[in-house]
Amino acid sequence: MQIKWPPDMNITFGQKMMKTNRRNLIILSCVLGLLIIPNLLVRVIPSKARRALPESATDIHEKYNGCACYDFSRILKAKLSKEDYLKFVGNYGGLTKYKKEVHGDDILAKINCGYGQAPDWWSENNRQVDEGYFLSESGDYFVRVKYIDGYLCFFESRI
Repeated sequence: MQIKWPPDMNITFGQKMMKTNRRNLIILSCVLGLLIIPNLLVRVIPSKARRALPESATDIHEKYNGCACYDFSRILKAKLSKEDYLKFVGNYGGLTKYKKEVHGDDILAKINCGYGQAPDWWSENNRQVDEGYFLSESGDYFVRVKYIDGYLCFFESRI
């Protein structure tokens, strides 16, 4: 077996650099795509909460903070009748009605927690109410839903 030295004399240094740069550009594009696309989708595709709203919902506001891959929080407020609020709870699924005997008082601190730097449309709904709550918890993820003065107040967070 004969070894050719120097190898590939027909390829210049500039051509080798072009191949390396092209490969690096492809790798960089893939990494950026994996980071950017989920964050764009989470802001463009309607959230599960918005999709669960009955058609009669009006005065709908929604705010999302965070990253699709890490910690995030979402608040949603919509004007609904009490019947449509219960329809929303059924449409959303996986929510349990708050009961003091089952959940205790400790959960009220989480249910009634404020939302840091909340927009004006949300701040009026931070007052504590001990009934009409629905919630879901799983590790560091939780959802709370309450009905106050004709409005659905939805808060979802992973911390």
